[in-house]
Amino acid sequence: MSRFLFLPMPGHGHVNPTLAVATELVARGHQVTYLLPDQFRDTVAATGAELVEYPAPPFQPPKPGEAVEGHLAALMQQLTATAEQVAPLLLDLYDRQRPDLVVGENFSIWGTLLVAARSARAVQLSASYPPGPQSPVTRRFPAAGNAGPPPVDTTRLAAAADRYGVRVADPASLIWGHTLPTVVFMPAEFHPFHEALGDTVHFVGPALGRPEPADGFDLSAWKTTPGVYVSLGTAFNERKEFFRACLEAFAHSDRPVLVNHGRRLGAADFPAVPDNNIVLASHVPQLRVLEHAAAFVTHGGMGSTMEAIFHGVPMVVVPQMVEQEATADRVAELGLGVQLDPADATPGALAKAVDTVVSDPAYRAACARMGALARAAGGAPAAADVLEAAAT
Repeated sequence: MSRFLFLPMPGHGHVNPTLAVATELVARGHQVTYLLPDQFRDTVAATGAELVEYPAPPFQPPKPGEAVEGHLAALMQQLTATAEQVAPLLLDLYDRQRPDLVVGENFSIWGTLLVAARSARAVQLSASYPPGPQSPVTRRFPAAGNAGPPPVDTTRLAAAADRYGVRVADPASLIWGHTLPTVVFMPAEFHPFHEALGDTVHFVGPALGRPEPADGFDLSAWKTTPGVYVSLGTAFNERKEFFRACLEAFAHSDRPVLVNHGRRLGAADFPAVPDNNIVLASHVPQLRVLEHAAAFVTHGGMGSTMEAIFHGVPMVVVPQMVEQEATADRVAELGLGVQLDPADATPGALAKAVDTVVSDPAYRAACARMGALARAAGGAPAAADVLEAAAT
């Protein structure tokens, strides 16, 4: 038996890809411990892993109208604060458990500092593109007129490192400068520069199979007439005007439509909902819905994109931030769907885009090919293989 300490960033898009891997490791007889806030307790418990809780406010999604760059800069501050806060707890946890492998990620500054402080054996999990010069996100910054990645407070990062007894010459490298072996939850063929990444990067495809709670969704109609699914994920989803445009776009569709508007919007935000073919919901069993979807209108978050690819569902990508813009580019480039700039996502444009990806069989054929590659990459068992080998 090996002991694994998982240290993901406490966001659903970062935790979800790890859950099936933890489940697989536990099934193989290993001990898995997560360090996360209490909001993930039930999710982690369903994998058979242990949760060690630290008190922390949830990571705040951007407010409506807030510039993404400003939100990301605030996120960097919160990550640094978390690293400072959990230092005593994390160092004590490591010293008590002596895990065989620390399983971190690039945004988990506390994991990076722990590895340095204890010279721990470690592997990094990447829910999206691994950071570095070969990342399509990194390459987009100059093109977008930005000087580089979101700014970090190097003075405060250095102070956080002091809490772990670590000295770093370049504090920003705690986020952007990793060289650890990395498990990436996408097929290699989806990453535009995968051939330049070397053999320490392991592309395992999407790791699905995370526990989903029981729900009351009746998808029987979707089995005969595949529907249109709309979601902007869990972070950048407080977009009333976008969802209202979708309601107008699909009001007269001959397909069932399911709009997942998230938990921060409610019925009062959508006073004129067509009652014939559209269902609004604040939470959706996304994996089950995608099994029967004809098209997915999405923000292009990597988790959602990989789940659509796994199920062979063509996409209309309306990106909300720079990483999602890179993914939208790749989806269009590979023929897996079309992209729309948020400013252009009018009811007419949305309806036309969905009709395009549904009516042209080339999109579904491309999704089927990429889906086969995603499934062949191995998913959670392949990721568990990498972690087991690194631990021993």
